Amino acid sequence: MNLVKNGTSPYQIILPVNAAPAERYAASELSHFLARMTGVELPVYGEHMPKMGPEVLIGHSRRTEALGLETQNLGEEAYSIAVKDGNLVIIGGSPRGTLYGVYGFLQDVLGFRFFAPGCTKVPKSSDITLDPALYLHDEPDFKYRESNYYHILDGATAARMRQNGAISRLKEEHGGKHAYVPGYYVHTFVTMLPPEEYYEEHPEYFALVNGKRTNEPHGKVCMTNPDVLKICTEKALAALRAHPEATIISISQNDGMDPCECEECQKVVAYEGSESGSILHFVNAVADAVAAEFPHVMVDTLAYVYSSKPPLHVKPRPNVQIRLCSYECCFTHPMGTCDLMPNNARHIREHSKFAEEIVGWGKLTNRLAIWDYVVDFEFYNQMHPNLHVLGPNMRFLKEHNVYSVFCESQGQGAGGEFAELRAYLLTRLMWDVNFDTDVGIQEFCDEWFGPASEFIQEYIAMITDAVLKSGWHLNLFDNPNAPYVTPALLEKADELFDKAEAAVADDTVRLQRVRKERLAVRFAKFFFPGLVSDREAEVEAYMADAASLGVTRFSAKWGRENVRRLALRGMWPPHADDMTVIPDR
Repeated sequence: MNLVKNGTSPYQIILPVNAAPAERYAASELSHFLARMTGVELPVYGEHMPKMGPEVLIGHSRRTEALGLETQNLGEEAYSIAVKDGNLVIIGGSPRGTLYGVYGFLQDVLGFRFFAPGCTKVPKSSDITLDPALYLHDEPDFKYRESNYYHILDGATAARMRQNGAISRLKEEHGGKHAYVPGYYVHTFVTMLPPEEYYEEHPEYFALVNGKRTNEPHGKVCMTNPDVLKICTEKALAALRAHPEATIISISQNDGMDPCECEECQKVVAYEGSESGSILHFVNAVADAVAAEFPHVMVDTLAYVYSSKPPLHVKPRPNVQIRLCSYECCFTHPMGTCDLMPNNARHIREHSKFAEEIVGWGKLTNRLAIWDYVVDFEFYNQMHPNLHVLGPNMRFLKEHNVYSVFCESQGQGAGGEFAELRAYLLTRLMWDVNFDTDVGIQEFCDEWFGPASEFIQEYIAMITDAVLKSGWHLNLFDNPNAPYVTPALLEKADELFDKAEAAVADDTVRLQRVRKERLAVRFAKFFFPGLVSDREAEVEAYMADAASLGVTRFSAKWGRENVRRLALRGMWPPHADDMTVIPDR
């Protein structure tokens, strides 16, 4: 079937009567990208127009019904692509399925790749020939999918990469998103029961710690106090009434340690064998009230720090999702294979129970959510060779009933180490856990870095091999002079980047991309005194180049001036005089 032949096409794109905004946007996107591929722009009409020839049918309509194609069994993001009686049909569930079907057609049938803003691989051709027996059905492996990399948060990019999470700036035309109640995203007991409002008159609302009711740190609350349950339930319902667009509300413990040690709380803990027991009994009670009035809303809670161990008896209600966080994981090895916690300042080998806890919770519910950490938060531009574990980790999560994945990345600013590549791999994996990341790395590097691709891929393989052979367990706040980073490694890295820069010397855009990734090597060298000749000049050049290459945030912890001072000192751990955080303005 010739959709386009010799630069012409008889096809028209047909939308259903009363097409949803996301269906209209899907038709517009399809017409736009087909024009970029072939030079032919297919017109878009409503199905009220009489049939004038072969058609591309977008969304559920009378014409798809006449062809015997239905959407009743499609989930909200599932879609089918088919050639039927000479027509191309892209049809999906509501609200996002049809739009995702268009992107699936462009990607999986025609060969488009949505790598990053300003970098879409468009296969140029004057012909598009489709198999007359074409049929493709697809749906995501995770219901909630989000990486908060700064550069993919705009609505158009997030939609093309099929992200649907709360932080992305997705609009109705993109099919909307899963939306948390504002102010109820995580660690929400402090929002529902603020110490400054309740503690003075009702200290019994707060956790008993070492024999005293305390609102420090972070205002822990008593999980068995009936007034606390009443207040939190009323506030949750009021918040949902005020925000009808919300699909999720977090009812979750505050950050830090120190759960309540009162007699009633500890009775529940003893019975359940875990601090999660008292929290889950409490959250289930709130969730029952939410379900009665807002049956479409999911109640999110944490299994975190002291509450990560699954309870023995109580199970989450069907409208409760349990969120675990991978902060204690090793990021050198797949989370399902390594139970050693990352190397820490005390150099003590400790064992992580994260994988064991995922397995345990996965036996209690099919509503597991994961807050994963995929970058180095100490320094965003630092080497963090974890690309090889992204696929195995996603497959492990899917295997154990995880249905929601949030990959905390670099949401505070742009310019991190391999930010665009890592975001591309993550978004592909969150849709399909069996996506081949080796192929993804090659495809991305070939387009993003052009003739420099082979040297960048060799560099990635080299630092990955180095960390695997070193025995070092990467963590989310890692050392710039970790054992796998050696003078010999940095010397070889410089050689590879010299070749990469030479390969794209006449391509300004790609040269900038290569130079941005070289920042990781330049930064590491500051912590090896023998590799720096004129420290002050090199540090100032590094800071200026980072700014010109688009780095707007260096760290989740340190400000720009901190990074400059740490590089000037060249010591790690930092000198005592350099420990005060200087926030960016």
